[in-house]
Amino acid sequence: MSLIRAGFSVFCLISCATLYRSLEIKPSVLRGNDLSFFKKCAEADIILSCGGAFLNDNSLIRFLVHLFQLFFAVMMAKPVVLYGQSIGPFKRVIPSLLTRLVLNRTKLIILREPLSRDWLERIGVNKPSIYVTADPSFAMDLCNLDSSRQISLQESLGKQDSPMTGISIRRWHFPSCSNPKERYQNYLSVMANVVNYLIEKVGSTVVLIPMCTSPNKEENDYSAMNEMLPKVKNREKVRIITSDYSPEELAAIIGCMNIFIGTRMHANILALLKGIPLIAIAYEPKTEGIMKLMDLEKWVLRIESIQLNELLHKVNEIWRHQETIGKKFSAEAMVQRSRFSAVLVKRFLYQL
Repeated sequence: MSLIRAGFSVFCLISCATLYRSLEIKPSVLRGNDLSFFKKCAEADIILSCGGAFLNDNSLIRFLVHLFQLFFAVMMAKPVVLYGQSIGPFKRVIPSLLTRLVLNRTKLIILREPLSRDWLERIGVNKPSIYVTADPSFAMDLCNLDSSRQISLQESLGKQDSPMTGISIRRWHFPSCSNPKERYQNYLSVMANVVNYLIEKVGSTVVLIPMCTSPNKEENDYSAMNEMLPKVKNREKVRIITSDYSPEELAAIIGCMNIFIGTRMHANILALLKGIPLIAIAYEPKTEGIMKLMDLEKWVLRIESIQLNELLHKVNEIWRHQETIGKKFSAEAMVQRSRFSAVLVKRFLYQL
């Protein structure tokens, strides 16, 4: 039975399946440019804004769209909860002031990493209750995948006579850099060269794992793969995941890797859930924040300043000490923190 009373209406600005399961609800969810936003918002008893890193000024249009949705909700005197969010950074005064104006009228903010709390303090958000827990993805139930399906996914990688390294790459526009095209080409070159090194020096097969296959070329991970692959020498030792897999299935594939090098944050979370030693490439502070929460900040490189020698040093260290280092990559504490996020929302709902 649902923990929310009958007839209680929840409108979710961004979908979050793990929260729905915990609350046993089927909320109304905003889908893309849903023109019924205003009607759904007006009819709802509570507004949930789940996940994402939208409240920063890296992309002003995206920022304004999401902030307007929250602004409209608070102007309608709706209780607004931000769930599993990353907030900041802000480089401009006006976006930070607008964020403070709106967020100080929300009721509850649940953050997925501590750097966001620092930004809220810096811009003066102090009215709502604020908690730092963990990304909602850490609460994902990986046991939903039956053993036969796991075996099938492992077999799809082919017969393995060598260790495997999983890699996640993405396109990025380097919003804070004066030379974004050069920085992006440097990132692609570094990733291609580390693939070459893993194949030639370590003897590893490299598996490229996409997390986003959006029709938008800028968000589609295959775009970055196609731009990197011409720089790779031994293409026959590179495998590309091309099927459309669920997060649980992707976790099973990543679980077959010896180590993982990830740019997409949720690919990194799947690796952490499977206990795979990880080198994270941070394109936004959320990655650094989540790794810091786990005392794993040593294994983070920033995408805008990534250098091949630094990445290779970390790769070699992980390969040399896989067993001892691997023990540090346990996500159990993060799983509990993530589940507590849902508890906080439940407590809030009981008070309404």
